[in-house]
Amino acid sequence: MAVRSRSGVVAGLGIAFIVPALSLLIPALVQNGIAPAEAMRSMLDVFGFFTWLSLALLGPLGIAVAGRSAGVRTALGWLAVLVVAGPAYLAIWFLGAASLSGGLGNPF
Repeated sequence: MAVRSRSGVVAGLGIAFIVPALSLLIPALVQNGIAPAEAMRSMLDVFGFFTWLSLALLGPLGIAVAGRSAGVRTALGWLAVLVVAGPAYLAIWFLGAASLSGGLGNPF
């Protein structure tokens, strides 16, 4: 397996992880006083929508783009991608969702 497009791998990972990364970043900005807490709390529904959208659509799409760009072609290769990337993505997604809701005063 040879990497066919390094920029495709980076783009795929960017698609998959941009929302979970922002879900970790926004509460940190609020807790450090950089972002206004009330404005962020009023946008919690929008953040929640994008968090669920990333779980259902952006995460799998980004992983697929990264895998395809990395040169994964066989079923065994895709199984390996899913075994490694799936749990890693879900763990980061959950940490981001929990951090976002807890940091903005709306715990699970």
